Amino acid sequence: HAAYFTRVKARIAEQADISASLLTPGLEGWVQVRLTLTREGAVKAVEVADSSGVKALEREALEIVQKAGPFEPLPSDIDKEEVELIVPLDFTF
Repeated sequence: HAAYFTRVKARIAEQADISASLLTPGLEGWVQVRLTLTREGAVKAVEVADSSGVKALEREALEIVQKAGPFEPLPSDIDKEEVELIVPLDFTF
């Protein structure tokens, strides 16, 4: 399952790189996003699990994850209808 989760995180990181260029210079912090994916790879839920407290970055992190989806379907060896991941995003430039 690690390869699947690595691909999900890589796709989110790609979207974060695009979005980072639009942020206010000097705005720094981190956000951990809790992401729930359905068997089909759709984003069922996304929320802030933890953060450095910068609300603008929290909003940006949630948007990044939404834009990165949908993801590829869950591998057949995962016998759950949905999975939950914690994805860390670092906004330090």
